[in-house]
Amino acid sequence: MAFAMVFNTFHPLTHSWFEETLGQPTAAQKEAWPAIQQGRNTLIAAPTGSGKTLAAFYVSIDCLVQKALNNELESSTRIIYVSPLKALRMTSSVICRNRLPVFVKSWKHRDILELI
Repeated sequence: MAFAMVFNTFHPLTHSWFEETLGQPTAAQKEAWPAIQQGRNTLIAAPTGSGKTLAAFYVSIDCLVQKALNNELESSTRIIYVSPLKALRMTSSVICRNRLPVFVKSWKHRDILELI
């Protein structure tokens, strides 16, 4: 799957952030995103460090951004992440604490902050 085609269903804000912050998606991410975006249960079998956790979070973040921009985001819990392992919990914590603030700061359309 071509690099540009991978991002064609993601919002330009999240696409830009991913590309500027992380570079190209991993093979695991490219293969998993279509199924995750369709709401299908998805099992990603790939080595440690291949972006499995971020694959799921990125789709969720993109969904929140698109809902916010369309004034469809309700003030409620939208993402629940249940981790079976301490290491995965730590990975998700790093994503939320380190990657998301960079994402928010990188937005060129700051008015979205009021919507989220």
